[in-house]
Amino acid sequence: MVATGIRREDAPGEVDAEQGTLVEHCYRILKRDIIRGIRPPGERLRIEKLRSLYGMGTSPIREALQRLTGDGLVLVRERRGF
Repeated sequence: MVATGIRREDAPGEVDAEQGTLVEHCYRILKRDIIRGIRPPGERLRIEKLRSLYGMGTSPIREALQRLTGDGLVLVRERRGF
């Protein structure tokens, strides 16, 4: 779930797919979309849906969501997901 009440920052520029690891790439794209409001506050972030939207595997998406949780941009709910 996208955290509500996040501070709006300037959205980062487009991410080059070859820059950094796949997890880093996924993290940057998800962070950008959360900040821009493409993934709105309160939206449940289902990994299968994100896989089809972003064309990435389950592991990089899960790791990126964990990092975003640490940043306070995503909330994780036990047995309910992100």
